[in-house]
Amino acid sequence: QEGLPGKRILLIGDRELLNLQALIDHSNDVGEIQPVGLIVPGGELDLDIIPTLDRLKDMRRAGSAIPIEEESGATGFHFQSDRGVDFTFEHAPYDGKRLKEDDYRKKYCGDLTQKAKNTKPDVIFLSNFKVVLHPDFVKTFEGKIVNVHPSVLPHLKGYRPESRADQGESPENSGYTMHLVDTDLDGGPTLFQQHVPLEARNSDEESRLGTSEYNKRRE
Repeated sequence: QEGLPGKRILLIGDRELLNLQALIDHSNDVGEIQPVGLIVPGGELDLDIIPTLDRLKDMRRAGSAIPIEEESGATGFHFQSDRGVDFTFEHAPYDGKRLKEDDYRKKYCGDLTQKAKNTKPDVIFLSNFKVVLHPDFVKTFEGKIVNVHPSVLPHLKGYRPESRADQGESPENSGYTMHLVDTDLDGGPTLFQQHVPLEARNSDEESRLGTSEYNKRRE
């Protein structure tokens, strides 16, 4: 519709309200993008999603919140404002123990593909999403998927790079990289990256909390 923001941004992540809020604030200030959806594995953000969407200036006069129903029951809501701005919040749960099974991952990503297509995204932004996407998903949205990875790629690819850097593996490459997603793990062309130095360890705090809890909080 005339006057509405341009690029439709879908965020797929895990407990990622901060990034959604940043996208919303940017869209309010600049107006070049329109956040259109958040897909998460579980329902841990359910109580926070409505006040978060209330930050969208065109969602404050929301006309409706329509439940999304599947055979297993309600999986989320589709919000529609009186100006035609729409936003989908949906669960896409997975069994982490089965993600290494190619058939399971293919089916999961097939379902995720349909959920993503329903939001008509121009760009899909991955943040803290722990599923290695099946090549079929990547090909469906080729050139449209942006990932944020918490290291200076190509260093520290894979799982928990911030923790590995903190434990002494390539600490000079702590930071983050935004890159286009291809079928290689943490591959694809780099869009932006920045080195973020590690904070010095606090031995008094580590003694107070215990090493395990202290490392968790640092990560």
